[in-house]
Amino acid sequence: MNVIHGHLRDVPTSLSIEKFAKVAIVVDYYECHEVLKFVCDKWFHDLDSAFSYSKDSILYMLVSWVFRRDDEMKLTSDLIIRHSKGQVTAQGLPLPGEVMAAINVKREEAIRKLFSSIERSVERFSSDEPVCSFECSSIMLGALTRERKRTGLADASSTGCVDGYTITDVMRKLSSFQNPRWYGFDDPNNDVPSPAVHTCRMNALIEETLIQVERDLEAFQAQQYWHFARRITRG
Repeated sequence: MNVIHGHLRDVPTSLSIEKFAKVAIVVDYYECHEVLKFVCDKWFHDLDSAFSYSKDSILYMLVSWVFRRDDEMKLTSDLIIRHSKGQVTAQGLPLPGEVMAAINVKREEAIRKLFSSIERSVERFSSDEPVCSFECSSIMLGALTRERKRTGLADASSTGCVDGYTITDVMRKLSSFQNPRWYGFDDPNNDVPSPAVHTCRMNALIEETLIQVERDLEAFQAQQYWHFARRITRG
């Protein structure tokens, strides 16, 4: 109210994210964005260093949305997508349902794609027709089973519930999968076959999927889907 009535001397130079969110709710309700823009830019500047995932991330998303700070909106939505362990809700804040739905769909889609890469790898190495040889497939399947158990992903399923998992954690665990190192013969038909490091890799499909998921997340942010939602809600 001090800003609206021109009492600029009484306006604080910085705000906590909690107070900033309360201001955003009032601004959104009364649609007085332009009046507060100049002071909000200063408040945002003081918040920049604090942008990291926490329980307050939804508040950062709110102020980014209300004051149309696209860069901050991209950052907060990306943090929430990557670090949330379940369905993301607006928690009663004036955030468009379209935005929240898009975030939840992308989060689940990414996790299921990551889990699917494990399942496809298991299928590949347990097929009746070995990719390379019976010995190779057996070693790879055994290593894959051990790595799933070691990282807590033994029960992960692309068709099951993904609550309790975060994209960041799943990607970190999959990146830690160790390929078995073993030796075979370069050509058994040679008169004197020599041993050589076997070149098949257990996590080839998984690594491809990690790259694809990262690209998908970057593309999702580049789409700036919130502009569409803003046109719906504000006309």
